[in-house]
Amino acid sequence: MNKTGLDPQWIGKTFDDFLFRPCKGQISSRSLISLQTQLTRNIPLELPIVSANMDSVTGRDMAEAMALEGVGG
Repeated sequence: MNKTGLDPQWIGKTFDDFLFRPCKGQISSRSLISLQTQLTRNIPLELPIVSANMDSVTGRDMAEAMALEGVGG
């Protein structure tokens, strides 16, 4: 670990560096899975998705729609 708290093997990696293969899981129902996470100490998210901080991407309507879905906008 370095001072950022990240293991050096993960620094500089992108989605193209990983391959996720489907396999049989241990969960009996998809409804039992939670993707909840904390964006900050006071901001929980239902899904780990945050839109770009750009007017052309996240306008008022988009931010409102995303908030209703429990994601950051």
